[in-house]
Amino acid sequence: MWAALRNRGTGWKFRRQHPIGVYVLDFYCHQLRLAIEVDGAVHGSVEARREDAERQAVIEEEGVSFVRFQAWEVEKRLDWVLTQIDKACSQLSALTPTPLPEGEGLE
Repeated sequence: MWAALRNRGTGWKFRRQHPIGVYVLDFYCHQLRLAIEVDGAVHGSVEARREDAERQAVIEEEGVSFVRFQAWEVEKRLDWVLTQIDKACSQLSALTPTPLPEGEGLE
């Protein structure tokens, strides 16, 4: 997925394993404040889902939006996943009057 995200040519720059506070996001677009999380089997337990929801809520309070996918979707339906990411980027860019300058904002 990383190779596909970084070579999309959409103009949106994604970072992988990007820290926000004490958390690390799978993928993050700083310009749009968009987090992309890929959940594998370890995220299937009730406890893991609760922890993921709490973590996401804390990060969303900082103005970050989330898109989540299951690992099997990335493996079996990568084109669909990338289309969903493109849609999320388009929606967020319509809400963002101007992109943040490079290096500004959450680090």
